[in-house]
Amino acid sequence: MKLPFLITVATLLAMCTQPALADRDKGGKRGGGKPNSKQAQGISSAQAAQIARKKTGGRVLAVKPASKGYRVKVLTPGGEVRYVKVPGR
Repeated sequence: MKLPFLITVATLLAMCTQPALADRDKGGKRGGGKPNSKQAQGISSAQAAQIARKKTGGRVLAVKPASKGYRVKVLTPGGEVRYVKVPGR
């Protein structure tokens, strides 16, 4: 009974997060106000999301800059939330 509820909540959160990721990729600043450019990290947040998606087969919930790359939050096909570290280069 808890699993369907958790999947529903995770899906709703993912739907709310996607526009924020799209704005960030267009050059907008959200959250910490740090620039998110290819020059600063080596790869873009969209590229990091794509790498994490291919690695896990899941749905990307969030992408945040981390030291030397990105920290990507992913909802796996099995309903598990995982964090994937993607190097910036």
